Amino acid sequence: GENAVFTITGTPGDIVTYSGASTGTVTIEAGGAVDVTVNEANSNATLNVTKVTNGNCSVSLTRTATVTVNALPVAPTISTNTP
Repeated sequence: GENAVFTITGTPGDIVTYSGASTGTVTIEAGGAVDVTVNEANSNATLNVTKVTNGNCSVSLTRTATVTVNALPVAPTISTNTP
């Protein structure tokens, strides 16, 4: 499967806690965004943002995003019938 990439945007320096297809924390980069990658997603991948911390202030969240993984098409089979 291909990687599922979630882009989280916010205030640079904020620490974001997430769970779901991947679990951990990331820090929003200077440009105001950070990517969370779920390697080789073979089925739909959901990421739940559960908390954002900025200094001493922490806010609980319930934000969810899903990357839908579509099945690869099946290639037709060619056979020959020789007389």
